[in-house]
Amino acid sequence: MTEKKKLTLELIKQLHKPELHCHLDGSLSVDSIMEMAEEQGVDLGFKSKEDLAKVVEVDIDCPSLVVYLNSFGVTLKVMQTPHSLTRSVYEVSEAAYRDGISYLELRFSPVLHLEKGMDLALVMESICEGVALVEKTFPIVVRIIVCGMRHMDPKVTESLAEICWRYHKKGVTGFDLAGPEDGFSSKHHRSAFHLVSRKMINLTLHAGEAYGWESIYDSIRYCGAHRIGHGVRLYENEELKNYVRDKEIPLECCVTSNFQTKAISAIEKHPIKQYFDYGILTVPCTDNVTVSKVKLSEEYFKIQELFGFEPEELIRMADYGFAKAFVDNTIRKRLRVDALYFALNLLKQNGFSLDKFFENHVYYERAGVNLALFKDPPIITPFSIDPPITLEIIQKLPKADLHCRLDGSVSIDTVWDEIQKDPNWFKLFKLEEIKSKEELIEKLQPERHTAKSFALAKKIMLSVCQTKEQIQRAVDNIYAEASKDNVQYLELMFRPLAHIHKMKAEEVMQIVLEESKKASEQYKIRTGIVVYVSIPEDDPISFFETAKLGIQYKNQGVMGFGSFGDDIPFENYKFYEKTFSLLKKHNMNVCILAGQKTPDSIVAALSEGGSSRVSGAFKMHEIPKLVSHLVNHNILVEVSPTDKLSVLTENISTFSGSPIELFVHSGLPVTLCSFRLTLDKQSRSQVIQRVVKENQFDIADLLRIVAIGFRNNFSSRDVQVQMHIDFWKFAQEFLPPLGFKQLRKFPWMPKKKN
Repeated sequence: MTEKKKLTLELIKQLHKPELHCHLDGSLSVDSIMEMAEEQGVDLGFKSKEDLAKVVEVDIDCPSLVVYLNSFGVTLKVMQTPHSLTRSVYEVSEAAYRDGISYLELRFSPVLHLEKGMDLALVMESICEGVALVEKTFPIVVRIIVCGMRHMDPKVTESLAEICWRYHKKGVTGFDLAGPEDGFSSKHHRSAFHLVSRKMINLTLHAGEAYGWESIYDSIRYCGAHRIGHGVRLYENEELKNYVRDKEIPLECCVTSNFQTKAISAIEKHPIKQYFDYGILTVPCTDNVTVSKVKLSEEYFKIQELFGFEPEELIRMADYGFAKAFVDNTIRKRLRVDALYFALNLLKQNGFSLDKFFENHVYYERAGVNLALFKDPPIITPFSIDPPITLEIIQKLPKADLHCRLDGSVSIDTVWDEIQKDPNWFKLFKLEEIKSKEELIEKLQPERHTAKSFALAKKIMLSVCQTKEQIQRAVDNIYAEASKDNVQYLELMFRPLAHIHKMKAEEVMQIVLEESKKASEQYKIRTGIVVYVSIPEDDPISFFETAKLGIQYKNQGVMGFGSFGDDIPFENYKFYEKTFSLLKKHNMNVCILAGQKTPDSIVAALSEGGSSRVSGAFKMHEIPKLVSHLVNHNILVEVSPTDKLSVLTENISTFSGSPIELFVHSGLPVTLCSFRLTLDKQSRSQVIQRVVKENQFDIADLLRIVAIGFRNNFSSRDVQVQMHIDFWKFAQEFLPPLGFKQLRKFPWMPKKKN
């Protein structure tokens, strides 16, 4: 039998698909517009349905954006009453369901529906009523995105942002900014985006459609966009393109619409395939079903014909859409696995090879698909009790350490050697003389650290990292010790201003970069450097200077910037605005310690600091919506079972057990870090074993935690993906012979017939 290479339109229609970019007022059918006009007594000026269609539908060779936009003036005339809005949501959603869409995000601007006396609240109530009616009637999940308009007064955008948040429990899931880009930068609407980001509302912005890469940049930098609508012009800036890829900011790609509006000169020149091949998350969308005269199934079929997408690639793009849907993670996971299982069964039944899925098995297994069930014959692994997870097994597992402090990870033997090299050491640093290695151990590793003992330990560790030779030996020692624990990826954190007893900060930077490069090659550990500041030791000027230094060496090994020591509350970010603006300007990775005192500081770290990773997050469970927000946007949390974690969570009564257990079982991406490993009495492997025992984690839990460090770090996406694949290849070869069978936890799937 000849292997099939292309999907038919009928098969594509059957596939479960997500629609992330669909304008309500551009997707109402011609029949509905005519009927609603008659019901409302609205004279549209057309004698027949055919005449109306000539205006509200445009051909593929639409001459201009002006002609394209003429359609909306007609449809909006019949969308000015409560019933018309409810009906519009219902009928557009029903049509989407008939086209195989299982998840639909409809976007609209409430301010465009006030011509007949409705206020914003009535508009929203009518729209949300439509969502409830649809979901009661059809097996489709529908959510609403409220659009601000670039060309309107920013105060109007603020009012729309407020109404968006007010209805977030009634089906409203995100906020958008639409309208003309040229001359109407999103940064003018920052106050509206500050409001919704502080309320943890999902954000997508139209950008890079009718204007250049700067519009995309502003949307991410000033507004914190989680997704970009269109993004056609992203190719104009290589650094921004890399940032969008590495941060997995998806592009809602509307190929047909982009040609009709002249965002591209020829439809075959659309960059969707270029972006997809580069590793950017591209999601096919319609934009306006009626205006563009294209259903989502037809859009998938069209890009298959134009760009040569293979069946697996089309299905993967659909999965990108489900994975980045603005919906709670519990629903999202089920949408993903339902769609993928259905697609695999459909392809298999229709004679398509699944080889490409098996080749990319790590991706699909991570999404929740047990590909073994699609082998010939299917491989069914019966439930079994795994053997104990021993220290020896943990030691042999490859590891990623995303937070290893230069001033806290040098071995005790090395610290003792450095102290002995200089008899005046204790005088230089105003420390009590330490007469033996045993005494040093008592000071660095007491039974339990207090604030005073911790401060002394940090001072001792810093004192032996103040000369070029000391830093060289320290870096080499850190990598040597990491190698013993089978660390294969390490992000070394250091605070330049903490090592300037005899050198300038830039000299320290050069030494650390040079020595870490040598150590990386010698010990075969991939590495990156993160420069950090500490509160309260570093003031806003020090923040800015350290950020500048990190940016200066960004392409020479520096991967990110960190702020640790203490929380930064919302009201204090104004003092550091210059620093975080600079970091955003240069697309720098940021990690911020937050959630020590209040969960609000976590929200501030994300919305004000642009943090893509949070350290600590001890208090986040106090706001359940915050936990969901972090999960939904894949925000990595750095943790370790330290004394600090115990102290900050010991009086919490809202959950029982370990906070790490809570984080993991909430679906949060958690990575175990060494931080200041020397101040602990255990190796990395021993710490992991302790976490496994205390939380009764099984092998699947352990592997998920360890794998996250390889997949969610500050390296480029292609490096992350390869490290993640390598890790799972090792695990799947190493563990089954030892008796471990259940390496992943797959969701249960009912037997369905396509």
